[in-house]
Amino acid sequence: MSNLETNPMHDETTFRGVSMHILRHPIETAIKRWHWKSALFSGLIRMFVFLIGYHNKGTEIMLAAAGIQFVYRTVLGGIGGSIIQRFSKVEPPWHATITVPLIITVITHIFEYFIQIAFDNYYGTNLATKTTIASIVISVMSAVFNLYLMRRGVMLVKDEQEKSLGKDFAYIPVLLFDFIMIPPRNIYKRICQKQYLMAIFVFLMTGLGTGLIGAILRFRESWGYWTGSIVMGLIIITVAIIALVDSRKEKKIEPVSEFHTDPGDLRV
Repeated sequence: MSNLETNPMHDETTFRGVSMHILRHPIETAIKRWHWKSALFSGLIRMFVFLIGYHNKGTEIMLAAAGIQFVYRTVLGGIGGSIIQRFSKVEPPWHATITVPLIITVITHIFEYFIQIAFDNYYGTNLATKTTIASIVISVMSAVFNLYLMRRGVMLVKDEQEKSLGKDFAYIPVLLFDFIMIPPRNIYKRICQKQYLMAIFVFLMTGLGTGLIGAILRFRESWGYWTGSIVMGLIIITVAIIALVDSRKEKKIEPVSEFHTDPGDLRV
């Protein structure tokens, strides 16, 4: 048997195995396997977030905040992407889905917060807390989505399944749709299994969660109410459409005819 099979600490399909590998080989994770795709997207996304966050503070301050975040996030985003890719093969998937966003948040946002405090002190602004909270929400969402993509062979770097960035772009819209459809499909599945309380729980958590995200990103309670309400309405409509399509598929399935074979007709 191989070392990977005999020693679970080196098994890259377990949370413990991946964690120990990263701790024992930090240079390989941070530098040799630096994730340029995640670095690019992380830098661009944070640049736009901070452009919006500081848009009413003047052009100079706005561009300075966006520029600092772009550089910081490009460096840290590559390391974060490498960590996410390492955990993307962990089984069961929920082990990574729950823990990886927390790991990425702790690693990146502690430093980000102090950078923004220093920035605010220099320019006389006071948006460090708000922008960091918004950035944390985006980090958690992007980490979960990146795990989803990487488990399906998209957005990989230095891997045998690695695709070009252009091919990744071709796959992302379809996978994004599938990712968005996870809650309504899960709700419909629970209803079919007569697990009504679980269906209601998933429905409420999805609506409340998206409402909270909307409120945090815009720092307005009204955005939370509107976002949550719209998402709940869309879920109800989507579940109804899934049920309608499913019922039509069942109707199209023709019943199998029963054939009665006379034993005398059998040929050897």
